[in-house]
Amino acid sequence: MNYKISIVRLSSLGDILLTLPLAARLKKNSAATLTWIVDSRFEDALLHFPWIDRVIGINPAKPLKSLLHLKRLHLPQQDLVLDPQGLLKSALIARLLPAKNAVGLERKDSREFSWLLYTRTLGTRALLNVIDKNLCFSEPQPLQKTQKTSSNTAKLAETPFLNSANQAKIFPEAKNSVLKFLEQHTLQKKKILLLFPWSGYHTKNMPKALVSDIIVQAKKQYQLESILVADKSRQHDARQWAEEFGILKAALFGLKEIFALVAMAQLLIASDSGAAYIGWHLKTPSMALFGPTNKFRQSPDFATCLHPDDKKLFCSLLSTYACPIMKKEPIISPYRCLKKDCDNNLCMQQYNALDILKRAEDRGFIQSNS
Repeated sequence: MNYKISIVRLSSLGDILLTLPLAARLKKNSAATLTWIVDSRFEDALLHFPWIDRVIGINPAKPLKSLLHLKRLHLPQQDLVLDPQGLLKSALIARLLPAKNAVGLERKDSREFSWLLYTRTLGTRALLNVIDKNLCFSEPQPLQKTQKTSSNTAKLAETPFLNSANQAKIFPEAKNSVLKFLEQHTLQKKKILLLFPWSGYHTKNMPKALVSDIIVQAKKQYQLESILVADKSRQHDARQWAEEFGILKAALFGLKEIFALVAMAQLLIASDSGAAYIGWHLKTPSMALFGPTNKFRQSPDFATCLHPDDKKLFCSLLSTYACPIMKKEPIISPYRCLKKDCDNNLCMQQYNALDILKRAEDRGFIQSNS
């Protein structure tokens, strides 16, 4: 019998990439046919991963149109629909798909009354890291309406998640496009540092002065050529910064080209954003700078269920700034800061370029000239 499972994780790019270990484990444990419903903006990202059999992109901003689109696709009956996102829009999709069971987060873990729409729910509040939470959906499903999840439920993987069988593929046309871009700028044989200073929220962005210092020290101490990468919304800033710093700005690449570029880099440094987790999946040494967000919740470094080999090439740093409005431990939510719309960004300003690069050197990501 061909078991069919759908995952509803619409956004954001970082959260989607942190949900992928769930898809890999489901595929390994059940050999099921996996379908993923996602915001069409991130559809190309999922096409890189071999264990997802079908990717369906929708526009969550137009829910009625999206539901009609799904209906017209005539999806076969699903044995299980999983909604680790826990929002009303994702729960509606999960419930309306042709499925025997729709499983989501219980009331305390979900938002917008989404828990009312599931046939079964999981309680994951005992788990801090989001990857551990997601992997609870790979456990045998409960017979009762709700299953409480203990901190021991997400078991340590016996084999690395980032192994050859799960290797993300790079599309040849995207690789050729990036190689042409690098050749035009005589960078094809040089060591490349990719910088992704911007994120989905301004309080998580890397300060301009820090980016400038990293570029200077990376060139001086490690002979790394820096490339600044940004999405469409930050192209103007990226162009200005690149001109001021005297470095390259990546062309207006799509996600396929971004994956190809990341795969060729020597090192990736990013704010807490999806870019950092692209590097993690591609086994490119990656460093994520956390400020108002909680690295213990977001970073693969602190996922207790991942094999140790899955953490070797990822390093998360946490600002040492003692913010007076910071939440007290234990922090369950994604944000450490009580004032998400902070106007000073002091926690991100505490980072030092030399310290960041020295940490990368200590981890074996790069080597100094001396």
